[in-house]
Amino acid sequence: MRADGSDPRQVTNVGEASGLPTWSPDGKRIAFQSNIHGRHFEIYSIALDGTGLHRETSSSIDTIDPAWSPRGMIAFSRDGAIWTVDRRGRTAKLTSGGNDASPAWRPKG
Repeated sequence: MRADGSDPRQVTNVGEASGLPTWSPDGKRIAFQSNIHGRHFEIYSIALDGTGLHRETSSSIDTIDPAWSPRGMIAFSRDGAIWTVDRRGRTAKLTSGGNDASPAWRPKG
């Protein structure tokens, strides 16, 4: 939608539960969590015109809370820990787990 709230447009039409959108650093894509391909939530990204749906993560447990870094990585929560996925699909666990959720990036990454 426009900054004044007019002209809203639906970007996704996946027919499943989707939410927690976050803008890519270049403003061309949106990452979000959804259970499009099964019982578990995963992180996906999509272009602003609704094309180019891409599954960013793959797991047998819920993967939620996407947060896009200024440098193009996506942080997310899985099994009580914070993880990242880079542009090549490589994941890394950042915290040991427990109750870690809702990651956020510093403005400079």
